[in-house]
Amino acid sequence: MNTTQNLPSILTARNSRRYARLIERALAGQYHDTMSDSKTPKLDLKQDISRFPELADVLEDVRAGRFNESDGSYLFTDMWSLLTNLRYVSNASCHASY
Repeated sequence: MNTTQNLPSILTARNSRRYARLIERALAGQYHDTMSDSKTPKLDLKQDISRFPELADVLEDVRAGRFNESDGSYLFTDMWSLLTNLRYVSNASCHASY
């Protein structure tokens, strides 16, 4: 399942007014593994959902990893970013030691 598509649909079907803020954040990608600016989007989602005891089943789905965006399409970009940053740190360390 996906936090930007499935989660808003689930919450809207239950009560779009009551969960309007959760729906808004989900549609904006704030709970998405790669779209969010947060380093812990799923932790943010768990905290936000836990405020609504009636969403215990959705919270369990999040805890079980059913909303992880693990399709792999973002892995190359993230790996390239990591390698680029490591190379920069490595080069900076080498130059600093001279």
